[in-house]
Order: sequence, then C-alpha cells, then structure tokens
Amino acid sequence: MKYLILFLTLVSLSGCGVFTKEKIVVKNVPVYVPVVCPDAQKVTSINARPIKPRAIQDMAGIWWVALTPEDYENLAINTKETIRYIIDQKGVVAYYRECIITFNNSIDKLKNDSDKMREAIDDQDG
Repeated sequence: MKYLILFLTLVSLSGCGVFTKEKIVVKNVPVYVPVVCPDAQKVTSINARPIKPRAIQDMAGIWWVALTPEDYENLAINTKETIRYIIDQKGVVAYYRECIITFNNSIDKLKNDSDKMREAIDDQDG
C-alpha cells in the first residue's frame, strides 16, 4: 500500500513532465510594410440635361442645368470622392516631402563632415 501511495504521489508530482514535447523556437524576422497608395477616384456617371427656362426670359442667354435626384446623388458622391482623393494625395505629398527633407539634411551633414575631415588632413599636411 505504501508503494502504491508513493507511486501515485510521484506520478501526480511529475505531471506532464514525463512526456517530452517539441521545443518552440522564436526567431526575429524583419517585417517590411509596403507604402499604401491611395485608391483611385471612383466616378459615377451624371446625365446633365440643358434646358431653357420658360417662365423667366434670361437676357444673358444663360442655360440652366437640370438634374434628376439620382444624378444629383451621383454628383454628391463624385464630389465626396474627389475631396477624399485630394486629402489622400496631400498626405502622400507631405510624407514624400518629409523624406526628401530628411534625406537632404543627412546629405548636408555628410558633406560638412567630409569637409571638416579634408580641412583636418590639409592642416596636418601643410
């Protein structure tokens, strides 16, 4: 009975440690995130119909434009898409401007460093 209790105690204390498992290996891998280009503008068709007003005689000969409710909705959607596209393009331009400024600053710093090194070499030689 003592051996049975001792055996059960050992088995319960060892738990899953008796069974071997595969080792998990964690590796650091660089992740490259591509630059996301803004979507192109999605344009829906608008059917504008020029009409002449009958109740009001326009002296300048201006034509009035009539839109159906569906065409007016398409015009609003096109306007919204145009505004979204312009805002996206402003963000892209600002990003590239910042990259160019940073690049130019680093080039200027490298030029200054190389000029200082040349002056130091010239002072040593002369």
